[in-house]
This record gives sequence, C-alpha cells and structure tokens, in this order.
Amino acid sequence: MSVFARFVSLALALSAGAASHAATLCVANSTQFHDALASIATSTDALVVIKLRTGQYADANGNGHFVFTQNRSNQIVDISGGWSGANGTCTGKSFDPAATVVTGAGDFPALRFDNGFSGTSGNSIYVHDLTLRNPNYTAETMAACVYGAATAANEVMFERVHLRECNATRVPSSLMENDGGTLTIGNLLVRDSQGADVGGLMLASYDGGVTRAAQVTVTNAASVWTAAPSSALYVQNYSGAHAYISNTVVWGNDTDVAVPDIRVLGTGVYFTRVHYGKLAGVPDFNNTPSSGDPRFAGTYDARLSIDSPLIDSGVANPVGGVGTFDADGKPRVRGAGVDVGAFEYVPPDPIFKNGFENN
Repeated sequence: MSVFARFVSLALALSAGAASHAATLCVANSTQFHDALASIATSTDALVVIKLRTGQYADANGNGHFVFTQNRSNQIVDISGGWSGANGTCTGKSFDPAATVVTGAGDFPALRFDNGFSGTSGNSIYVHDLTLRNPNYTAETMAACVYGAATAANEVMFERVHLRECNATRVPSSLMENDGGTLTIGNLLVRDSQGADVGGLMLASYDGGVTRAAQVTVTNAASVWTAAPSSALYVQNYSGAHAYISNTVVWGNDTDVAVPDIRVLGTGVYFTRVHYGKLAGVPDFNNTPSSGDPRFAGTYDARLSIDSPLIDSGVANPVGGVGTFDADGKPRVRGAGVDVGAFEYVPPDPIFKNGFENN
C-alpha cells in the first residue's frame, strides 16, 4: 500500500470516529498559511488538515515563517497543495506539485517542521503536492528549502514534492532528520540547487530510526565548498539507524569531479536500483546500481526520454513503496514496470505523431 493510501485510510478512520476532533483549514494566501501552521502547536485536534489552494506563498512582508511543531501525542497533520474550488473553497484536487509554490525567506527555510521532541508519540506528519524553493538563503543554521525532523515513536511522510532553487551558502540545501522515528520520502524531485556541504538533499538518521526514500531524482545540484562531501545526496547514519534508498537517480550534478554525487556515512545504508555518477563511501547493500547517461528529456528537464535506460527498470516493491502518482501527479506505473526516479515516462499521444499537430 502506498504512503498516500495508508495515510488516507488512517485519516478517514479517525475522522469518522471522532469528527469533533478534526480540523480542516482551506488556505489561500501566505498569512493564512502561516496562521494555520502556528495553530498546530496549541491544537487539541487529533487530525489537522491544511489545504493550500494553487498559487504562490512567500515568507516575506511580515507574513511570518512557515514552521510548526507537534506538542501533543497521537495527532495527524496533513499539509497538501493543489486545491481549488469556487468562492475560495478547497473542493478540487491536483496532485501536481508545480501548482503550489512555497518560497522561503533569506533567514528561514521554506518549510520547517517536526513531530515534537518532548515525549510525544503516535504522531504523523504528511506533506505532499508542493514545490518548495528558496533562492537566497544566507542563514548559518537549518537549510534553505526544507528542515524537517521525524522524532522517536513518530513518523513523517514527504511525498510528491519539488525542491528547486534551494540555494544556501553556509548549510545544506535541504535537510531531513530522523531521530529514532520513521521517515518516508517518495516521488521527490531535487533540482537547480546548491548548498555548503551538499547541494541537493541530506538525510541524517539516528538512534534506530528507519528512513525510506524511493522514486527520487536529484539533478543540477552543486556544493559551494570545494572539498564538500557530496554534491547531491548525503546519507548519514548513526546509532543503529537504517536507511533504504530505492529506484533513485542522482545525475548531472556538480562539475567538480572531486565531489561525488552521493556520499554514504555510517552503517545500515541499503541501495536498491540506484543510478548515479560517482559514489563515495560504501553502503551495506548496493543492489543493481548503474551509471552512465540516464537520458533525461532535456538539460533542465529530469523527465525521461523515450530511450532512457531507467524506463521500466525499477524494482516493483521498494521499501517505502512506489506511490500512486509520480512527481508530476500522473499515474505511477504505466509500462511493463516502474521507472527509476521521480518521473514515470509518459509516451506521446498517438494523435500528435507524424506531424498531425501541424495540420
């Protein structure tokens, strides 16, 4: 069962049994988004659903930062973009992350969240169908686009998200931590970003935490530091943590040949069908790795071309699942098998072949 299907089943069961303890907020502008996130800290609701209407949300002009923490146990927080409807309602849904864009400030990530660090348990955070960007991050802490944490006895699910133009000069471009909980990432695109020690995404897991990342694409990421550990993906494990990276492509990143695309630090890291240029560090398990040109559709387009070796070459049931939709919000499995990376190849419509569109 996909991350989305598991979450929906849980949310429906909870809301059906305790409707008076569920809150749904339809958000249309930056101030409303900030206020909705801020309300989570004091909420007594077991289910908080924040729906962002399609459009632009910017951490600027006094709107406040986009940040929240869970201060109670057994709470589900669902944050998603792609909503629309008449008269400012949230009744229609798109699964395309590009339709809803959240931009961070120079001193704060586009989105910052955690399950709570003071003995909370049974909490879930589900973030999906969003684009996060922050082109001018200058702070010395956290990260440019996302700084999120799954804590012990809690979980975070991060699905169908685009991280783009996440530019930091002193910290990682984006950072997801797992401090003894469960972190699941799926159908994630990271592109056109740079950071101090890693230009794409850092995954750091501790104290027995389980991190699962599948259907990820990282491209056109670069490190600011000349001796950076990784240009695109940095997987760190400590104290009995486990990280599973599957059906993922990390390619076309830092031009400095001394900086690897992927770096692994620690034990308990498992790769399954990962396509990369240069790997530093040794994962405990590295099944069916591959390299060479993945044949993206274009220089700045990480979708797959018709002759890509990534088409239909992924493992069918990676740890964490393949998801219902890809990073374009389109059906995930369309051919003989699942494709590697954030995007599923979509064949051209036969109607538009052979020059028909020119008639």
